[in-house]
Amino acid sequence: MTSTPNEQETRRRRITSDTPRLVGLMVFLGGIAMIVMVFVWAYALYSSVGDELNQVAISQAPPVTNPAASDSDQPPNVPAEKVTVAAPKSGPSLAHVALLFGFKLVFLALMGWAGGLVATKGMAMTR
Repeated sequence: MTSTPNEQETRRRRITSDTPRLVGLMVFLGGIAMIVMVFVWAYALYSSVGDELNQVAISQAPPVTNPAASDSDQPPNVPAEKVTVAAPKSGPSLAHVALLFGFKLVFLALMGWAGGLVATKGMAMTR
């Protein structure tokens, strides 16, 4: 049951030669997982754009009265509790939504690039 020194040396070489390949395979799979996560996040970003655009404020203009009209042409004074005022929709501006969307796209591009680098390094380690 005892092994010769030659067999022990062969077993040790086989284990040490397989370890870098296994580590390289794990690094490669980690890079692939990063790329898959980027695709999932990109789909979530694509799905959320419509909701963000629906919240964009269309107009911020205050109501205007005609200063040249006489007092008889102005609307009658009505008690405040009976007046209905249409307030403009409050929400983010289109520029704000576009800027946020741009930042998210740049982040996704960087994460995809990093995932590709990790996967490439893992592939190089397996050789």
